[in-house]
Amino acid sequence: MESLVRLGSLSLTVLYEVSRMNKLCIVIALTLLGWGGWWLGSKVGVMTAYTLSGVGSLLGVYVGWRINRDYLE
Repeated sequence: MESLVRLGSLSLTVLYEVSRMNKLCIVIALTLLGWGGWWLGSKVGVMTAYTLSGVGSLLGVYVGWRINRDYLE
């Protein structure tokens, strides 16, 4: 059944689809940049890998959000 509730000019169905795409972009970028940070840091040591993986993951959230906002909306 189609949603009848409207927020401005967007229905809740459209907002839900945008939210799903945003989450997908964030998860993909978070995974790739987190893995890249771990790979780079593992050349030095485990704690460096852990730290760079966290930094890469945080950067991945931002990059994924920007990709969705700038290219897919």
